[in-house]
Formats: sequence, C-alpha cells, structure tokens
Amino acid sequence: MHVLDTCILISATTNETQTERVLQWLARHVKEPLAINDWTMVETAAALMLKQRQGLLTQEQHSHAMSELRLRRRSFYRLEVRRDHFALAQQICQRGTHGLRAGDALHVAVALMNHATPVTTDAALLNASGAYGLRCEAP
Repeated sequence: MHVLDTCILISATTNETQTERVLQWLARHVKEPLAINDWTMVETAAALMLKQRQGLLTQEQHSHAMSELRLRRRSFYRLEVRRDHFALAQQICQRGTHGLRAGDALHVAVALMNHATPVTTDAALLNASGAYGLRCEAP
C-alpha cells in the first residue's frame, strides 16, 4: 500500500512544478490501494490556506483546490492515526538525526506501523525514510 504525503495532495490539487509528475504517478497507480490519514488532510488544508494568504492562490483557486481534495479523498483508503503512532513519532523526533519535522515524523510512524510505502516529493522525508527501513517513492 502507498501512503500519500501532503506534498502529493498539494501538487495534485494546485499548479506546482511537480504537478504533472504527480498526476501521472497517480494515474499509473489508480488501481492500487492509495492511502492518506487525517493528519495529512489537516496539513493539506493548512498548506492550501497558507498559499492563499501568501497570494499564491486566489480565493477561487483555493476553493477549487479544496473541492478537488474532497473529491480525491473519497478514492483513498483512510489510515487511522492512533496514540501509538504519536509515540513512535516522538521517538523519531527525539533521535533528531534526520531533521524531520513533527508532521513528517508522524507520516513515517504511520507508514512504518502500516507496512506502507510513503509517496512524497519532500527531500527530508525521502532522505530519512531509508533510515527507518521504509522504501519511499517519489513521482
């Protein structure tokens, strides 16, 4: 199972440099189980609002991206984020050797505990995943 990172959802719903690659990757994997979690949805909503506040998205573009996100969300398997995921994410953060932000540590923990392959364009997450035994994919 592939678990999608926030940057994948941002690229799939807005016009980014990676958008075409991400959309092609999603199209190639449409018949596979693709997963997200509630934390990813929170991060994505926050990132889209930040883009609007920074003037990178108009209100209309933001609304369109949120609508697209709601549509896409229906096709994804939802992984539950549990207390043990947060505990593992805390351990990952305490190691501090890979420079992961708290949200990325949580993504790693969810992927590890669900035996999932993270899909991301985030360089820090790509670099750190191998250290935790994850085979991470980048579109």
